[in-house]
Amino acid sequence: MATIRKRVRKDGTASYQVRWLQGGRGGTWEAERFEDVEQADAFKKLVDAHKQQWPYGWVPGRGFVEPEDPDDVLLTGWARATSTGSPASTRGPGTTTGARWTGTSPSWCTPPDRDW
Repeated sequence: MATIRKRVRKDGTASYQVRWLQGGRGGTWEAERFEDVEQADAFKKLVDAHKQQWPYGWVPGRGFVEPEDPDDVLLTGWARATSTGSPASTRGPGTTTGARWTGTSPSWCTPPDRDW
């Protein structure tokens, strides 16, 4: 079972180290350090839930890191590209419909006139 150890630095601040035997008895000692006890406790629970193994997808010293995909596009960049009339946006919202984007919303999308 993983444990949390409080470590006090020379400057008086504390960090929290989660330690466990990788794979249980007979394994090697592993550790990960956190700045607050809540993060350490959450990670301890993950290690315990993964049978004393590093949680899947966890990168030691960095946490859960999503691998970078060169084809990924940020939503903001995609929204700008599709709403400014660039060639990628000429087919409209449903790319198989062949409809052209006019830049206006249909009447059913606009809220009724109200004094909010």
